[in-house]
Amino acid sequence: MKRSLLLISSLFFIHIALFAADTVKVGALELRIPDNWKQETPSSSMRSGQFLVPTEDGINIEYIVYYFGKGGGGGIDANINRWVNQFAREGRTHTRTEGESKNGKYHLVDIQGTFNKSVGAPMMGKTTPVPGSRVMAAVINSTAGSYFIKFIGTFDNVKKAKNDFLDSFGAK
Repeated sequence: MKRSLLLISSLFFIHIALFAADTVKVGALELRIPDNWKQETPSSSMRSGQFLVPTEDGINIEYIVYYFGKGGGGGIDANINRWVNQFAREGRTHTRTEGESKNGKYHLVDIQGTFNKSVGAPMMGKTTPVPGSRVMAAVINSTAGSYFIKFIGTFDNVKKAKNDFLDSFGAK
């Protein structure tokens, strides 16, 4: 009996250790980031936060937070339409939802298909097609203004990490 209890409690603590998360502040947002996600220095001045999400197959997911100041960054529809149009029209699907999070009301778009990934500076307009992609992107209306979060990876990897993404900004 003691062995069973010891084994059960050990498994419980291993489970907690594997799925632990830290609260990370990115501007006014409080994000719940799993311990295995790697916080990176933003690769662009447009990014307020950036994380690398490791995957089993080594094709990692990018988690990017943008903030352009109160009233900056354009409207919700304009951003969602721009994100959808970053995918090739042929074979593209997307769904849009909204809800409440601990950080404020959010608008979420889930896009699948061939992502036209920027190569070099976005102003150059150069892209390379990446079939089998999935992007989940959220506009979060916080008290400090709108934050924009993109979760970019392969369809399968984003599917596996979807709940962690939603949990990260407190989606309900």
